[in-house]
Amino acid sequence: MTLPGDAIVRDREMSITHGDLFRLLPLAIENRPYKATAGRIEVDMGEGSVEIEFSEERQRRIASLILPVTHLHFRFHGLPSETVSLFMERFDRSFQRGGG
Repeated sequence: MTLPGDAIVRDREMSITHGDLFRLLPLAIENRPYKATAGRIEVDMGEGSVEIEFSEERQRRIASLILPVTHLHFRFHGLPSETVSLFMERFDRSFQRGGG
C-alpha cells in the first residue's frame, strides 16, 4: 500500500508509434477517462490517477529492419500496489503482438 503522497513508478520501452499508442490506449486503460497533452497522458482511476509521459518517437535499426521506439514513464498516485500491478498487466497485454 502506498501513502497518499507517494507515487509508484514504472518504465517501459515499447516498439510502437504514437499513432498506435493512442489507437490502443482506450483498451489498455479499460476506457477510463484521460487527458492527453504534449508528451503526457493523465488517466483518472477514480481512487487515484496515472500519469504516463511518452518520449518522442525514435527508431531502432537491426540490419535492414527499422522499428519504432517510444519510451513510457508511468507514475501512479494514490493507488495500492495491487492496482498498479493489475493496470500494468492489462496495459502490457493490450499492446502484445502475435506473429508466426
